[in-house]
Amino acid sequence: MSASIATGVLIISQGEINVLTCRIYSEPFWSAAKAMIAAAKKGGLTMGETTKIQWADHTFNPWRGCTKVAPGCANCYAEKQSHRNPSTLGVWGDHGTRVVASESMWKQPLKWNAAAKKDGVRRRVFCASLADVFEGWRGAMDVGEKWPGLTVDGLRMADVRSRLFDVIDSTPWLDWLLLTKRPQNVFQMWPQPASKCPNHQDHSDGRDNIWIVYSASDARSYGCAVDQLVECRDLVPVLGVSLEPLIGPIRMGRQLKHLDWVVVGGESGPGARPCRVEWVRSIVEQCEAAGVPCFVKQLGAIPVGGKSMTPQEWRLREPKGGDMAEWPEDLRVREFPRQ
Repeated sequence: MSASIATGVLIISQGEINVLTCRIYSEPFWSAAKAMIAAAKKGGLTMGETTKIQWADHTFNPWRGCTKVAPGCANCYAEKQSHRNPSTLGVWGDHGTRVVASESMWKQPLKWNAAAKKDGVRRRVFCASLADVFEGWRGAMDVGEKWPGLTVDGLRMADVRSRLFDVIDSTPWLDWLLLTKRPQNVFQMWPQPASKCPNHQDHSDGRDNIWIVYSASDARSYGCAVDQLVECRDLVPVLGVSLEPLIGPIRMGRQLKHLDWVVVGGESGPGARPCRVEWVRSIVEQCEAAGVPCFVKQLGAIPVGGKSMTPQEWRLREPKGGDMAEWPEDLRVREFPRQ
């Protein structure tokens, strides 16, 4: 089942629903897409398999737990989730815990890869939504069951990171989106590919199925590490920034021409900070001028301002501001990197 209206494409196959779009300015497309999704759900299909994040098909966390390092971390949803079950979701902070995923979870990417290969369609994996792959954690890792090759000194984050990259190297049909607030750590923590890795770029440490995405929220956090992100150019085919939660205006400057993708979105959830629509529009316009694909994820729980709009006029039905049908048409932009 499929529909193609204006510049949007809705694909329903193999028990999953995916909306693939470039620029959606067409209200008919979105109405048709919603109708088809509703009809498909009646037939037993579900949105995605493991994640509700609009730009990913799956989410994988090799471990859980992190330390806040930037203004965007203030209302971290992952930390709030961890309070419910710290033995499984970790304890945030330098003196907290990092809990390794179960063996059953480690098997999931191999299943996703097999399904993607069967369908002939690459899938995107968000890694890690409850951690940072390039955190410099020095403590022991919490593991609740037998771990392959566990040493007498205990399990360290470098051990788990190495296994993660082994899994990445074993799943050539998956594109792994590694989001990090620590791009300055990438080079020193980057495991060398095995010589027979199918995604290994000859004579380099690069991998063809990894995207490195730097997570920033305002001008200061963007400026302090985007240069370190750009230095990773030879490691991966896609370098991007995720400007979410966007809590201030950002001029991306000369670094933008070195990026392959920009994601932007306002903050949602308890304690969400306002996101001015002008900030989002500026990001979209900067990307368009530079020819860089842009993905507007959401306007957030408290979008304010905008052309001819007062804060009181923004009463969105979708609590995260993620329904494009409620946005100004020029912000209905969801593009992916050109590969």
